[in-house]
Amino acid sequence: MSTVTKDVLYIDVDDEITSLIDRLTASDHKVVALVLPKRATVLQSIVNMKLLKRAADEHNKHVVLVTTEAGLLPLAGAVGLHVAHTPNSKPVIPKKPDGMADEPVNVDEPELTEEDFDSQANAAASIGALAAASDNEETIQLDNEPEVPTGAESKPHKPKTPKAKKGKDKKLKVPNFNAFRKKSLLIGGGLVLLLLIFIFGFIILPKATIAIKTDSQDVNKRLDVTFDTSADSVDADSGTVPAEVEQTQKVATQSVQASGQENKGNTATGSVRMSTQVCAPNLGNDPSDVPQGTGISTGGKTYITQESASFTYSGGHGSCIVYSSQKVNITAQAPGAQYNTQKSADFSVNGRSEVSAAGSADGGTDNIIRTVTAGDIESVKQKLSSQVDNSVKDELAGKLEDRGLYVIKDSFNTGTPEVTVSAKAGDQVESVNATQKTTYSLVGVKKQDIEDLITKKVDEDIDTKKQRVLNTGLDQAVFKLQNQQNNSAIVQMSMDVTALAGPKLDDDQIKEQIAGKKSGEVRDTLKNYPGVTDVNVKLSPFWVTSVPKSASKITITYEK
Repeated sequence: MSTVTKDVLYIDVDDEITSLIDRLTASDHKVVALVLPKRATVLQSIVNMKLLKRAADEHNKHVVLVTTEAGLLPLAGAVGLHVAHTPNSKPVIPKKPDGMADEPVNVDEPELTEEDFDSQANAAASIGALAAASDNEETIQLDNEPEVPTGAESKPHKPKTPKAKKGKDKKLKVPNFNAFRKKSLLIGGGLVLLLLIFIFGFIILPKATIAIKTDSQDVNKRLDVTFDTSADSVDADSGTVPAEVEQTQKVATQSVQASGQENKGNTATGSVRMSTQVCAPNLGNDPSDVPQGTGISTGGKTYITQESASFTYSGGHGSCIVYSSQKVNITAQAPGAQYNTQKSADFSVNGRSEVSAAGSADGGTDNIIRTVTAGDIESVKQKLSSQVDNSVKDELAGKLEDRGLYVIKDSFNTGTPEVTVSAKAGDQVESVNATQKTTYSLVGVKKQDIEDLITKKVDEDIDTKKQRVLNTGLDQAVFKLQNQQNNSAIVQMSMDVTALAGPKLDDDQIKEQIAGKKSGEVRDTLKNYPGVTDVNVKLSPFWVTSVPKSASKITITYEK
C-alpha cells in the first residue's frame, strides 16, 4: 500500500528563506504545504520565491503555499507556485502579473515537464488529491529503486539512498545579504579610518624645529613704544604700534557688621530742688537764676533742666543766708535704664559750683539697636579695594591670544572703581554692604608688528649688507608702563630688548633646501652656510624621521 505523501509545514514570522528550504528538502513527502502566518516577510521577495521554487524542483517536490496574503499571489504566479487558502482547499496557480519575466533572474530554474507535475490538470485539485495522485505515480522513481518483477517473492530490503548529483542535489546555499552588507561597511569604515590616521599622523602632525647657532652678536636697545588702538600701521619714527584692547567689567561685593549701637528705650525723667547760700561780706546780693537747659550730673550721668530755677530766702546759717528753688523738672540726656537714680540723689550743677541740687529720676528703659558708623563704611571700602581678582588678567590674555595677538601683560589696567554703599552713617541696620564695579583692560598687538619695529631700530646699529636680525628678543623683552589712558586706548611704555644679529641668511631658501631631508642631511647642508656653527634638528611627533615637505611646518630659530 502506498503512504500519504502530503506534508504540512507551519512557518514562523521570523523564519528565513534558508530555513524554509532546509525544511522543504528534509521532508519525506512529495507534496509539501507551507502554511504562512500573516505578515510573513520571507516570501514577499521575488528572489526568495524563485529560490523556493528552484529547491522544490531540484528535490522533486510539489509546494503549495497556504496563505490569504494578497501581496504574495502575484509573486507565486510569477514563479509558478500553487496557492491555497486552507490546507484542504483546492490549490491554484495565481495569474502571473503583466511585465514580469518568466524566468528568475540569476537563478537557474529547471522547467517542469508534464510528467513531473501537470499544473493545468492539477490546478483544481485539492492538496489531498495531489497527495493521492502522487501515490499512483509509479513511473516517477524519486529513490531510483528498480521495479520488482510480477510474481517474484517480495523480500524486505533496505532502501538505497539516492546519490547526490553534482550541481543538482547539493544543499542550496543562499548568501546572507545583511551580513555581507555589515562586513562591507566595517571593512570600508576601517579603510577610511586607516586613511585618516595616515593623513593625520604623517601629513598634518609632523613638524620640524631647526635651531641654528651662528657667530652672532647681541644688540641691546631701549625703545619708547606707543600702543595705539587708532593706528593702522607701524610707525618706526614715532615708535607707534597698532594695538587692540580687551576689556571686562567685574562686580565685587563686601559686607561688614554694623558696629554702632543706639538705645531706643525710654528716657528717664524726674525733678530736683536746687539750693545755695550767700555769706558775708556778700550779703544782700541774691543768687541769680539757673536757666532752663542747664545740665546737672550725678553718678557720671547728665540730665537737662526743663525750666529755669529761681531762688528765694529759706533761712539763715551763721553768717550765711540760705536760698532754695522750686522743684525743677529734669530729663536724662539719653535713653536707658542706667539714668534711673535713687529716690534722693545729689546733683552738681554745671557752671554753678555754688549751687547744689537734690532729687531723682526714673522711667528709663533699654532698647539697643545696631547702627552704621562712618568707620564701618570706610572698612567695607578698604576690603573692596584689596580684593583683586588675579584671574582677570589671565582671562583677558586668553581672549587676546585666541585672536592670535601678542599680549603686553604689563599694560594690564584697573579702571577707577564705582563703589555703591547700601547704608549711610547712623542708619539702623545689622550690616552694611558695598558693591564695586571695576573695568579691567589689557593690550594685545600683532607679534609681527612689534618685531618689525624692533628690527627697524636694530638695523640702525648693524651693517645690513652683511648682517640681519636673527632674533628680535621679544619673548625676553622687559616692558615698563609710562602713561596709560583709563580706557587703555593709548598706552605708552618703554621696552628693553636684546636682539640677536648675525649672518644674513634667507629663511625661505633654507626651508626649501631642507624640506623632506633626514636630520643628518639637514645638519650637513646648513653647516655649509657662512657664519653657521651648529645645527639642532627637532622632529615631532616621535615617529617622524624626516623634515616635512611643507615649509609652513618648518620653524627656524637662531641662537648665539
